[in-house]
Amino acid sequence: MKIDTIWQDSKWGLIKMSRKKGKSSTPRHKRLNRSGRLQTAKHWLHKYQGKNLLHGYSKHFGVDLLCAIEELQMLSVSFDEKYVNQVKQSVEDRIKARKKREEKQQREEWLRAQPFSDEAFSFIAGYTNGGVPYGITWEEQTAMGNGKSEAEDGIDDLPF
Repeated sequence: MKIDTIWQDSKWGLIKMSRKKGKSSTPRHKRLNRSGRLQTAKHWLHKYQGKNLLHGYSKHFGVDLLCAIEELQMLSVSFDEKYVNQVKQSVEDRIKARKKREEKQQREEWLRAQPFSDEAFSFIAGYTNGGVPYGITWEEQTAMGNGKSEAEDGIDDLPF
């Protein structure tokens, strides 16, 4: 365990104090790099009692399925080519689904962030190039809600 030195100011001057660094909460077998995993996996393979070697390796060492396939093949574990392709396709499908979900979430956040009404407009349809909003005013909304037609309000007399 490493120890840091801390200098703390007190009324007697600077005091040298030691502080122990905390241990990592992540297990060691999940912090290994590839070469470390390959060395450890040789012993782990003999001890593994589970049904699915690929998923067990992936979970134990904290790597994705494609990395697990590659590393297990380095350790002379053979997989059916059809199974490898199926795993690759499922990983690609998960990535596509996650991107689609994230895009949907971004769209929903954008829509929630957009103010579609303010003091002058009950519905803002958009903004001009100058940044001026246009849409349905509160008066027009009230007139539509009361069942009045545009002809009754005199809007029909407009030249355009």
